[in-house]
Amino acid sequence: MIFILTKKKLIKKNIKTILLDNLKKNSKWLTLNSVLVQFYDILDKYLIKIFLGPIALATYSIPQQITGKLSVVSKGFSAFLLPFLSRKNFKNNDFNESLKIFLKILPIVIFLIFPFYSTLLKLWLGNQFNQEMLYLTKIFSLSVIFACSSHILITKFEATKTLKKNLKFESLLLPFFLVTIIILIFNSFSLIIISLVILAKELILLLLRINFLKKDIVDTKKYYYYLIIFILMLFFSIYNQVIFFILEIIMILNILVKYDE
Repeated sequence: MIFILTKKKLIKKNIKTILLDNLKKNSKWLTLNSVLVQFYDILDKYLIKIFLGPIALATYSIPQQITGKLSVVSKGFSAFLLPFLSRKNFKNNDFNESLKIFLKILPIVIFLIFPFYSTLLKLWLGNQFNQEMLYLTKIFSLSVIFACSSHILITKFEATKTLKKNLKFESLLLPFFLVTIIILIFNSFSLIIISLVILAKELILLLLRINFLKKDIVDTKKYYYYLIIFILMLFFSIYNQVIFFILEIIMILNILVKYDE
């Protein structure tokens, strides 16, 4: 590619230094973000492999990898939103609609699939399937939903040049997260407990981001209500299917009524 660009003289010098100036200004925050990703997204897997063994790592990481595919969708939305949100005098319609998709519609769709998780995982994993993997998949599904919603919010931080505020949230939470994960793994706590810590981390960060951007979010309180309902739905999907289905129906009716209006 470089050869062709050079041969056809398609590379031109530009005396403008806008990009370089922006990189110099934001490089420390970009670097910090890359460092935080290593701690938040990878460290737990290293520790589980070292202290709990490769079998535990496989049991833990397979559900995480399967559910993690959802993040591709939110990152696609973020790439689409960023140029629009960066414009001056831009209205937040697209931002709020995207947030509604990931904090209202997508969770309900995922919860509708919950009853079929066992069958799907058995088809995918065969004899390697176990009940712990089912619970982990459900927990990581909700964790990824929260992470996807955070991707949309982080795009807003980037567009408004307040990314350092988001990184302060992450930096503040990091010590508590690391200490908790290390203690749990060193003391051979179950993978379920460890996954719940991951879920709690995503929930706390999402709440902090929503609260900071509440002036740009339409009806912030309803999202707090949804988050509580989603946590309850996760709990009852494991311990009481009847209550789970009741909550699912309530949320579906809530969506239908809102759209009818």
